[in-house]
Amino acid sequence: MPIVELKIVEGREAKVKKKLVKDITDVIAENLSVPHDKIRILLYEIPAENWIVGGIPKSSTPEN
Repeated sequence: MPIVELKIVEGREAKVKKKLVKDITDVIAENLSVPHDKIRILLYEIPAENWIVGGIPKSSTPEN
């Protein structure tokens, strides 16, 4: 049973996350020949202030 841990910055719409995990599930099923119902995805949404790049929180960058 494949288990995928995926960490993203929080704030994306539910429909975007739903498509993301469906696409990931499809790719794993196809590449590993595993039934979809045996694949687990753990999606962690990290607050932008806790996502640090080069010592600067993502919440402090212009794109946020």
